Amino acid sequence: MRSSLASRIATAALLAVSSASCASAPPAASTLSPQPSSSVEVADSASTSPVDSAPPDASSGPAPGPPARQPVVPPEKLPDFDPALVKELDAAGREKLEVAASLCQAAVKHEGKAVHVGCRSCPPFDRESGPDGKVVVDPVEDGGATFFPIEKVFRGSFSASGIDEAAVVFAGCESHAENYGGTMLVGRPGKVWVEKSYRSGFHPDDCKPFTKPDGRMLLVCRWETSHQGFGHEMLDVYDFVQGKDDDVEAGWTHLVDVDTDVYGNCLIGAPDGEVNVGSIADFHFDTATPDRSQRLVVTVRGGSGKRTKAFNAKCAEFQKEMEKEKPREIDLRAAVPTKKHTFAFRWDKTKFVSDDSK
Repeated sequence: MRSSLASRIATAALLAVSSASCASAPPAASTLSPQPSSSVEVADSASTSPVDSAPPDASSGPAPGPPARQPVVPPEKLPDFDPALVKELDAAGREKLEVAASLCQAAVKHEGKAVHVGCRSCPPFDRESGPDGKVVVDPVEDGGATFFPIEKVFRGSFSASGIDEAAVVFAGCESHAENYGGTMLVGRPGKVWVEKSYRSGFHPDDCKPFTKPDGRMLLVCRWETSHQGFGHEMLDVYDFVQGKDDDVEAGWTHLVDVDTDVYGNCLIGAPDGEVNVGSIADFHFDTATPDRSQRLVVTVRGGSGKRTKAFNAKCAEFQKEMEKEKPREIDLRAAVPTKKHTFAFRWDKTKFVSDDSK
């Protein structure tokens, strides 16, 4: 039976706001935004209902905890890859294949003309899911997901200066509230990559490594979240030394966020209410400064204002489309005029600070 419009808001959100990561967001900090910022929902920690049980037997001692994850046994060398498969991959794909074959049971999946490289289980990996010397092409799903792509690989020296490391972004088993993935820090002490750390929930869309004066590197990353038609784009800095596997958020520093509420507003807002739209169009490092130090320059497009007749007409079209079994995408963002905003930051010994000299 066809669902009602109200019950399909979540579907509308997924169609309307491109969201490679998802609902959970970095810890809040000072916001630089061209329009009023709306709140970002962060999933509460999981809770459990009371369960009736017999009193514990004091003589038996504390209940045993879950077994510790058995570490992956790294292969001595990479397997010999099928030359025909390697030919299908670009340079980034070949790098991902080397990473996957080092860390996990590697796989390659074809989707149309795209060729994705990843693993047959989700990270973090253990002795059972570690590399097996094979690369399975187009693994067949058997009652569940059997392919978890490596989305990005960022090379650098993230835990100390001068060492060969990479931050590997995975689509994982994490839930919507946990951002659908995470990032694994790996090192290459020899011929293969070895896991050092897995930051579950740190699942950015794109990053640029930044080298501090001491030679150690940070990641400056853009990512998106959405929740029931309300979208958020953020630019953050991640420090692998400050964060930990069990305290991922300790590594985050928040710089810029912009919000888009046109879809949620269309579905549940007032016809004469205000709408906001925004996106991070670009971020890059600029070395053309008087002291030749790197500046982080962020370009944002954003706008806000009262709902216009043109917006309401587009909103009505969107609502009608959402009643269909297979709705097509309607771009409500184009119905709100935007302007370009530029923010600049400079490195001040321990952190990025706003730079008014742009």
